[in-house]
Order: sequence, then C-alpha cells, then structure tokens
Amino acid sequence: MTESLGEALPKEIIRNEALLIDYGRIPTGGFAIAMIQADLKQAHEATARQDVIAMLQSYEKLAANK
Repeated sequence: MTESLGEALPKEIIRNEALLIDYGRIPTGGFAIAMIQADLKQAHEATARQDVIAMLQSYEKLAANK
C-alpha cells in the first residue's frame, strides 16, 4: 500500500460496494453479498470509531474480496 490508510480504505469500500452490484446479478451470489456486507459494516464501524487497527484489518479484508 503506497497510499495512506485514510486514502486506501475509502477506495476499497467503494470497490466492494460495486462488487455487491456484480454479485447481485448472479443468482447464487447471495453468500458473497452477505460476506461483503459484513466486511463493509466492520469497515464503516471501525472508521466511525477511528480505530486504526480495526481499519487496517478491514482494509485487508476488503482488498482480498474479488
């Protein structure tokens, strides 16, 4: 990661929100949607708490989603 966490995490949130749309087009995408939604919820909560460790963990989870 060459950018700061404050720059990278919001980009991953946006990318994962787009994944929700993609998986919504797949009839069997429900499980992936549920997992991504859980990751996004954790990321938003970590950001709201300004918990840097949780934000970094969320970033790593979101970055791994394909």
